Amino acid sequence: MPSSTSRRGGSALNEDVLHHIASFLHPEELAGISHAARVFFYEHMKNAYTSLTFCKRDKQTKKFLLHLGYVLSVPVVAYSSNRNPFDSDESSDVALWVRRVTLQPWLVQPRTKSPRSRTEKLIIGLSKLFDPDYTNKVAKKRLQKRLNQDMIRIISAFSRMQNVQEYEIRWGDSRKYHPELYQAFVSPILAMWSMQLVKLTLKIPPPFLNSLAGVHLPKLETFCFTFSTSNLSSSEIDAVHTGFIVFVNNLKSSLQSLSFLSTGANENFDLGRIFRFLGTFPFLRSLSISLPYNGGQLPTPFIVVQFLERHREGLRDLNIFTNKICVRKEEGSPICIEWVQQILSAIVIPFPLLKSLSVALRPLRHKLDTVFNFLDDHATTLTSLKLMDRSLAAHEIGALFGAHQILASNLSMLHIKVDVFDPYFLTSIARRVPNLETLHIECNMVKHWSEAFWTTLVSVSEKLM
Repeated sequence: MPSSTSRRGGSALNEDVLHHIASFLHPEELAGISHAARVFFYEHMKNAYTSLTFCKRDKQTKKFLLHLGYVLSVPVVAYSSNRNPFDSDESSDVALWVRRVTLQPWLVQPRTKSPRSRTEKLIIGLSKLFDPDYTNKVAKKRLQKRLNQDMIRIISAFSRMQNVQEYEIRWGDSRKYHPELYQAFVSPILAMWSMQLVKLTLKIPPPFLNSLAGVHLPKLETFCFTFSTSNLSSSEIDAVHTGFIVFVNNLKSSLQSLSFLSTGANENFDLGRIFRFLGTFPFLRSLSISLPYNGGQLPTPFIVVQFLERHREGLRDLNIFTNKICVRKEEGSPICIEWVQQILSAIVIPFPLLKSLSVALRPLRHKLDTVFNFLDDHATTLTSLKLMDRSLAAHEIGALFGAHQILASNLSMLHIKVDVFDPYFLTSIARRVPNLETLHIECNMVKHWSEAFWTTLVSVSEKLM
């Protein structure tokens, strides 16, 4: 009879095979055989519950929230010593598998209830006689009841998710929203998960930003925030972001990646007023900003440069994105249309560890000298380059890699937009960037769809692989 040790060895081998099989199965197929073996069960649970999104109020959401409290039985099959951390001998708590939660608070409509009997009609009629606002009060009461039910369900489900590491709250910019939902799902939930969150993505109505001041997330490494100031005045924007700035500065002991996004809908927003009050983050490795390309929301780019200079020793990833134009409503508001160039040109001493750069080539017709000079200064460290918004002509690509051979030899990832995509472009990239592993191309036109084109494409693809 084989020993238990040999059985465990065979089990480990079988487990590897089962993992390989599971990687080819469709999620629905995996769910169907999840009780055939522990491996299939765990793969199904990871696929079904690792990332959850809640964005509406319906019967299916209610059932699913209740389901998160269930304890599912795990197939009793011989298993190796390399056990899953959430495995128990007989069961597995569904909520413990959740790692990422995305929440988009919804609008709740009060349920209209028509009278069912003559007596009820009479009571309502008499109530209206003594109180003309009776119907509205009843509707508000029903609405509050439904909101309370939603908050209880969500908070109850979230309290069981003891392994959540990423949390996102999305506000759809709608002027109508229920303050009760944001009061329940922002600060209280962050406080509940304070010791486990490593990534936080927020887009919430401005009135709730100051509540963040009392929230401490000692393990948070990545923070992504979208500003939504709409038509608030500059003084109102400063007032609602006071607590927000306190919250961000409190992340200094753990923050590694910071991302700010603002769109053209924010008429009087100035990102420089935020950066002016940010401190130093010793572990910051990545900074991303995305603003309207005309520079209306960053009239003083040097404030961002000062922030970058304070973090130059550790910065490895710099992303400068642009989006649709912003129309400034306040009279006399300055606009710096060359804000991207001013940031890059103001960095005189290269960042010693910068490995990844994503930059918008704005304004579209502006000379590329500033970008090329920045690339030349960081040619020895950059391994990833993303040039966006502007389509590059053949001679510009030639100038980019012809004059920057050190950069070309170090790049392993390249993302660019070109006027014309043809075999000559591919062969040129393959020749000039010999160590390229990932190539992402956006193009305005594909030219010369011949057999030679496909032959070249296949050969270049084989080289990248």
